Amino acid sequence: MSVRRLRGNGKMIDWRAVRDRLLMVEDRPEEVVQEQLTQLAHAHKSGFKLNLPAIYAVSPVFALWSDFLTIALWVSGVTLFQLLNSYNARRFLKASAGQVLGLDALRVWALRSIGCSALYNCVWASAVPLFWSDTSQANNFLLIALMAVSVAPVVFLNSPYFPNVVGSTGSMAVIVLGVLLSQPDPVIWLLGVAYTLFNVTMVAYSYRMNGNVVATITHAIENDQLLKALSQAKKESDMARARAEDANRAKSLFLANMSHELRTPLNAIIGFSEVMIKEVFGPQANSKYHQYSVDIHESGQHLLALISDILDISKIESGQLTIADDEVDLVAAADDCQRLIALRASANKIRVELALSPNMPRLKADQRAISQIWLNLVTNAVKFAPSGSTVSLTGEMRPDGSLAIGVRDEGPGIAPDELDTVLQSFNQGVAGKARPGSGTGLGLSIVKGLVEAHGGRLILESEVDVGTHARATFPSHRVLHRTASSPAARRRAALAYP
Repeated sequence: MSVRRLRGNGKMIDWRAVRDRLLMVEDRPEEVVQEQLTQLAHAHKSGFKLNLPAIYAVSPVFALWSDFLTIALWVSGVTLFQLLNSYNARRFLKASAGQVLGLDALRVWALRSIGCSALYNCVWASAVPLFWSDTSQANNFLLIALMAVSVAPVVFLNSPYFPNVVGSTGSMAVIVLGVLLSQPDPVIWLLGVAYTLFNVTMVAYSYRMNGNVVATITHAIENDQLLKALSQAKKESDMARARAEDANRAKSLFLANMSHELRTPLNAIIGFSEVMIKEVFGPQANSKYHQYSVDIHESGQHLLALISDILDISKIESGQLTIADDEVDLVAAADDCQRLIALRASANKIRVELALSPNMPRLKADQRAISQIWLNLVTNAVKFAPSGSTVSLTGEMRPDGSLAIGVRDEGPGIAPDELDTVLQSFNQGVAGKARPGSGTGLGLSIVKGLVEAHGGRLILESEVDVGTHARATFPSHRVLHRTASSPAARRRAALAYP
């Protein structure tokens, strides 16, 4: 059956749209309408606990002007429809629990709620025609007062859903005004007018209250949806991070295993090429073979160094790096590092000096890690420092009790926006990229990992075209009492310290 009918001007009336507009479900999301009906149902579910005792207390008064049977029938009707209203509210709460109802279902429940409330208030208002007395003005004034007083709780009880307010107060008004306006006494008419004005005022006030309720519900739903979206995003982020961490661990483990597997044949290649270079088993027939052997030997050593760096990075990233707590003589360690780099530095006409503070304390740290930190830093500095410049191995106590060791050079420096980049694995600054064969970008990342494994921090202080000072700082609890180093190392450190 069509819901459209022709009007006088030939246009169609969409009664479904009219109904939705009256039910206030046309332009609102289902969640908002359902929450309104839910709040209304909670109010009606337990409303009888207050309403019925009040009715039972008032009803005996009517025995002064009416018979017992009429009063009993009225009380029974009010009780029945009050319980019916509560039952309907409970059914809705059960049907809507844990789910969002569709618009069609909400229309049905809205009509049921309006109907049950209107029926109950009709039965309640029927007290006026049932107990009206032409001989007792006191009785009549009591009835009018009861109906007027009951408007306020009816409005507040149904305020979550405005159509319920209109249905409840409207059904009461029709019955009450029908009786009042049918009386010949003008005073009663004036009471009817006053009752009407009071009704209109309360309904208007309820309309404003309902607007606030809808706004509150809308904001609450939007906040809830936002929290759900944030929770879902966090869950997805946590899952993605977990997958990334698993992939990173798998990568690190793979690199570590491959590094071990590659070292064995590489050591053989390096050894055999060294035998060929030294011509242990006799001279080579062609000088080209000797040059090829040198190339093989150098390439093998380069590859072995790269694999060693990758293994170190893999251990650091996978958390498999173990730190031994040795008592490290920093002056001796710096002296050893200086001697190891001396040949390469002299080839580039670079002076390497010790710039350690006098009476350097010992450090509770891993001996091999400290040597590698200093060697990586000084190798990096010598690689980029210009010919004729100076590279200094530094070491000093800091005001907070921590200790810093590092390397200072007079190289090209690092731009401020590249300081974080050069500390990442396989990343280099502009100077490194501009020099083919300058490395793979693992040196500083290995140093950073080794320092952090000791609870310290790597600090880069650099200025373009001036130089760089890389310092590894170690916490104060790793600093041990000052002890003597080798005499030669102490003399070199003291002479070099500014």
